[in-house]
Amino acid sequence: MSVPIVYTRDKAGLITYRANPAAYDWTPTLGYARTYGAADALNEVASEAGVGLAFDGRGNMTSDGDWTFAQPPARREQVRDDGDDRRTKKTVNGVATRMLWSGRDELAEADAGARGGG
Repeated sequence: MSVPIVYTRDKAGLITYRANPAAYDWTPTLGYARTYGAADALNEVASEAGVGLAFDGRGNMTSDGDWTFAQPPARREQVRDDGDDRRTKKTVNGVATRMLWSGRDELAEADAGARGGG
């Protein structure tokens, strides 16, 4: 089936309008149609098809009425570099690891539980 698409152009040749033939329209079936509850300030909808949805404080969905979802805790990482762009300290979720360098070579890494680290 061949369906022409009609374009309207301005004097510069730029498209200003494109006709959308009905043959290309998508109409969802009744089984697909959904209704949604009102959205909050984070654009989280309260329900879908009459089933309540739940979200955590960070905006992650925690329940869709059938399934419960758990999000991993946020990984907090901080790094510190020296003047030669070498990492000297990395802190992940409160655990600090220090790096010891000799020129361009990393000699050791130690965390707070290691001797001399901390």
